[in-house]
Amino acid sequence: MNKKLTKIKEMNEKDIKTFVNEKKAKLADFRFNLSSGKMKNVKEGMALRKEIAQALTVLSSMNK
Repeated sequence: MNKKLTKIKEMNEKDIKTFVNEKKAKLADFRFNLSSGKMKNVKEGMALRKEIAQALTVLSSMNK
């Protein structure tokens, strides 16, 4: 298991929601910079989407 996922599992619900919102803002900024030609590292977007998905998965499992 990777370190970020372990860190996310240790957070409470409020912290996870804040984490997801921050990552979504970074993803929006990434997409803007990518479309304007400022970004060259496409893998960063994939990593952001993966982190968001992992956090949302942990959040949904907490609510069950």
